[in-house]
Amino acid sequence: IISFQHWSIIGDKSSPLTPYTGPDIHGPEGSSICPVGWVTVDIAIAGIIIQHKTILAKNFKHLILIGNDLMKNIGIVLDIQANKMWLRTKPNLQYDISSDLSNAGRLDVPLLSTQLCTIPPYCMAFIQVKTPSSISSVTWEASVSGVHRDVIAANSLVRIQNQYCTIQVANCCSKSQVIYPGQHFGTADLYDSENDDTTLVLPITSLSTTSTLPCNIVESSDQIYCSTQVKKSSNNNNSITLNSLNFLTELNLTDSDLTLQQTEKLKSLLVKYDQCFENRLGRTSLVHHQIDTGNTKPIKLRPYRVSPARKEIISTEITKMLNEGIIEPCNSPYAAP
Repeated sequence: IISFQHWSIIGDKSSPLTPYTGPDIHGPEGSSICPVGWVTVDIAIAGIIIQHKTILAKNFKHLILIGNDLMKNIGIVLDIQANKMWLRTKPNLQYDISSDLSNAGRLDVPLLSTQLCTIPPYCMAFIQVKTPSSISSVTWEASVSGVHRDVIAANSLVRIQNQYCTIQVANCCSKSQVIYPGQHFGTADLYDSENDDTTLVLPITSLSTTSTLPCNIVESSDQIYCSTQVKKSSNNNNSITLNSLNFLTELNLTDSDLTLQQTEKLKSLLVKYDQCFENRLGRTSLVHHQIDTGNTKPIKLRPYRVSPARKEIISTEITKMLNEGIIEPCNSPYAAP
């Protein structure tokens, strides 16, 4: 089974689609996956390529689902504990099985630069990128992830039209970086807008390769963060105070490519969710957790032995969470000692 949305982007348009006339197919949650039709595809697995009939389904959110019948027919042996697989006829030739379920089914379509430009040190710019020629020219929304460390692409949502889109990149080096046509900047994965009604993907109306924005580069472990510089001035009416949320409506966006209408929408959105900028964390009311102890009686345990230094850290964190209302005292016999 292959996602119809994914197939519309990466599928072979010359492969004919045969209407599906079989019984309805239901997913794990009980709803129909809405099969559309059959196509014959080439599947590369365990070092071999086979042709197999595949069902295209509209209500199927994964890239591909391979059944046990297919793996049994071609003689694939799976070792889940070792994350290995091999053909029964070639046991010495083993292949890795990815256990990263969070990224399973990603398209990871490469995004390649279409222009030659130079980005000054610690600056950001918008560049035009394109997908490979093998990708469909249909319009689709994608989530972008960067792949480089020196010039990184911002994690963002874009709309790819006729294989082209515009992304934001940042030069995180102390030297100017030259961008060449065909340079790989990031990967795009299909974004499912049907499951997120609150997100709106806006196209960039103007593009300027010379328009850059100074930013501070903060490097922490394996991640690089880029934040725009904000200069405070007592004589400037647009100065902001981080302790107040008024800065959300006083943002100076005159140097951006946003129109006046888009600027007002952005400010309204920030004010609507101003609690996201508060220093004090709150508690969600959307999730309720219950522990059913049944007829089990509480057990008696000694407090954990920790060093005085660690005990002081634990006491400080508990006091902090109590003051912020994250936790509360408990006198239940099931409470920790």
